[in-house]
Amino acid sequence: MGLIFKGVTYQAGGIDMVRKNLVAIIMLFGLIQLNAQDIELTLERAKAIALENNQEIQMARKEVEKARYMLVEARGNFFPSISAFSSFQHAWELPTVIMNNPFYDPIRNPNKKLYFKMGTENNLVYGFNLQLPIFTGGSIYNGYKIAKISYEIAEAQLKSKEQEVLSNVITAYYNVLFMRSMLKVTTEALEAAEENYRQVKKFYEVGKASEFDLIRAEVQVANYKPQLLSIKNQVKLSEDRLKILLNLDEEVGITYMDSLIFEGTEYLNKDLDTLINIAIENRADVKLLKLQKEILNRQVKLSISSLMPTVAFTTNLQYQGQKDDLDFTSEDFFKSFNSSVSISIPLFTGFRNYAKIQQKKIEVKRFDNQMESFIRAIKLEVKTAWMTLKEAAQNLETQQTILEQAKESYRLANLMYKEGMNTQLDVINAQIALNQSKMNYQRYLLEYNTALVKLLKALNQL
Repeated sequence: MGLIFKGVTYQAGGIDMVRKNLVAIIMLFGLIQLNAQDIELTLERAKAIALENNQEIQMARKEVEKARYMLVEARGNFFPSISAFSSFQHAWELPTVIMNNPFYDPIRNPNKKLYFKMGTENNLVYGFNLQLPIFTGGSIYNGYKIAKISYEIAEAQLKSKEQEVLSNVITAYYNVLFMRSMLKVTTEALEAAEENYRQVKKFYEVGKASEFDLIRAEVQVANYKPQLLSIKNQVKLSEDRLKILLNLDEEVGITYMDSLIFEGTEYLNKDLDTLINIAIENRADVKLLKLQKEILNRQVKLSISSLMPTVAFTTNLQYQGQKDDLDFTSEDFFKSFNSSVSISIPLFTGFRNYAKIQQKKIEVKRFDNQMESFIRAIKLEVKTAWMTLKEAAQNLETQQTILEQAKESYRLANLMYKEGMNTQLDVINAQIALNQSKMNYQRYLLEYNTALVKLLKALNQL
C-alpha cells in the first residue's frame, strides 16, 4: 500500500498467505491490548482493529445474520406444517332441534313438529393437523430464491462497507503520518533557524555581521514557533479522527511504526480498460446491483404466481368426547381421521394482480437505466483515481529532484556565508526554499498514497 513495515514490503495488489496470517494473529491476540494506555500501531493492525471494532461493520454483520435466518424461514415453506389443537366447549343451553313428526296423527299424535335437545353440555376435542402445499404457482420457490438473494445482498453490503471503512481508515492513517512528517520538517526548520541565529550572533559579536542580520535571524526563529504549535495541534486532531474510526478511547496513546514513503505499484503500468474491467468484475456494489435486479425479476415471477391455482393437502386426526359432566375417561373419546386435497383457482380480482405484474416489470426497466448510470460512474471513478495516481507519481519524481537541489543550495549557502562570500539573507532564503521543498515532497507523498487508496477502493482491492 505504499508502505514498508519492519523491513517487509507489502505490494498493493492481492493478499498473500503471510498477510492473511498476520491479520489473523492481530485479530486474535493483538486486540486484547486496545484498552492499554499505549499501543504500537501499523497500517495492517489499524485495518484489523477497524474491521473488528467499527460500529457500521458490526451492524452490517448483524444484517447478514438476520438474512441467514430469513433464508431458513423461507426454506421451511417447502416442508409440511404439523400442529396440535384442542378445544373445550360448554353449552349453557343446549340447542333445540325441530323436525317434522313422521308419526303425525290428528287424533293419536296431533303434534306436527317434534322438539328435542341435542348434544351434551361439555364437548372436548383434541388432535393433530398436517398441511402440505402441493402447488403454489411458484410462489414458495420464488420466495425462497428471493430470500437466498437477499442473503447474498447482505454479504455484498458487508463487503462494500468493509471497503469503505478500510478506505477511510487508511486515508486517516496516512493523514496522521503526513502531519507527523510535517511536524518533523518544521522542527528541523526551527532547529536550522536557531543554528543560523547562533552563527550570526557569533559573527555579530566579532563584527562580521550587522545588527540587522542578527535581528533578521532572530525573526526567522520566531516565525517558525507558531507554525510548529499549529502543526502539533493538527497532529493531535488527525490522531483523534483516526481513533474515532478505530473506536479507540481518546486517552489511548499510539506509537506509529510506519512512515510515509513512496512505493511503486503495478497499477501505474496497467492500461485504463484493464482496470475498469477489474473494477466491474470485483466490486461488491456491482454485484449488489446485479443481485437487486435478480430480486426484481423474481418479484415479477412472484406476482405472476398470483394468477395460478394453488393445491394443498390436509390431514386431520382428532378425538372428540361429549359428556354432561366433566368426568371424562378414555372411553368417552371417539377418533376421526380424514384427508383432503383442496384447489383454489383465482378467477377475477378486479385486475389487481395484473396491475402488480406491470408495476414490477416497470421497476425492472427503470433499474436497468440506473445500473447503466452506475457503471458509467464506476468507469469515471476508476479513470479519475488512475489519472490522479499517475499525476501524483510524476509530481513526486519531480519534487524529489527539486528537494535534492534545495538541500545542496542550503549547504552551499551556509558554507559560503561562513567564508564571507554571501549574505545572511542568502542563507535564510535557501533555508526557506529547503523547508518548502520538504513540505511539498511530503504533500506529494500524501497525494500519491491517497490516490492509490482511492484506486484500490475503486477496484475492490483494499
